Amino acid sequence: MISNPLFFVFIVVLIIWIGIALLLFRIDRKISLVEKEVSEALDEK
Repeated sequence: MISNPLFFVFIVVLIIWIGIALLLFRIDRKISLVEKEVSEALDEK
């Protein structure tokens, strides 16, 4: 399918970097939600 091995390596590395970026984005969103909940809980006291 892919005749050039370097192209294959590039595609694999690109997929890995996209996966890392998506993982970091999801973690950032979860942390933001937790920070918001903690902030609201502290404001209620």
